[in-house]
Amino acid sequence: MKKIQSLPLLILVCCFVLTTIQTKAQETEMKPTDFGPIVSLIGKRFKGTPVNIYKDSKIDIREYEWDLAKSAIRVKHAYTDGSSDAVLYIYSHKDRLNHFYLTSTNYMSMGPSAIIDKNSWYHEEELLDHSRFDKVRSTYKINKEGHIEQYYSYREKNGNWKVSSDKMIYKLTNEDYPKTNKK
Repeated sequence: MKKIQSLPLLILVCCFVLTTIQTKAQETEMKPTDFGPIVSLIGKRFKGTPVNIYKDSKIDIREYEWDLAKSAIRVKHAYTDGSSDAVLYIYSHKDRLNHFYLTSTNYMSMGPSAIIDKNSWYHEEELLDHSRFDKVRSTYKINKEGHIEQYYSYREKNGNWKVSSDKMIYKLTNEDYPKTNKK
């Protein structure tokens, strides 16, 4: 008789445990809101315009897309002259935003990302295989016009940070995404 009476209690305990596990799993999944202002860029294409950057700077076009069942944001970018392209993945790992950047010009970077406020975020990147710098910090802000402003600072291999006046302004564009000439 005791076994029959304890069965409903066992079922109740199992339901509680399963609900708790499911709730914890849902709490750790990335939600679109966890990517902050970057979500507002999904499905859009932007063309960059250099400001205060050396005159030979190349113009690039970038696209923001969901990837990996909305657990990551993929940013594709390519130079309009077709010389190279790259992909940036922004994702969550251990309750923190991170990113990984890979280019067709044989270098990659990775590092933490963070939402600063409702309109801005940054990426700090460890540069691998770069001749002069070992880190770069890129700060992004969506301005009142809906354009993306990107600012840079660089850390030389000797540890000194160089705050740059380099800036890119990205505006919405309908131009085709560039094809890369690299083979």
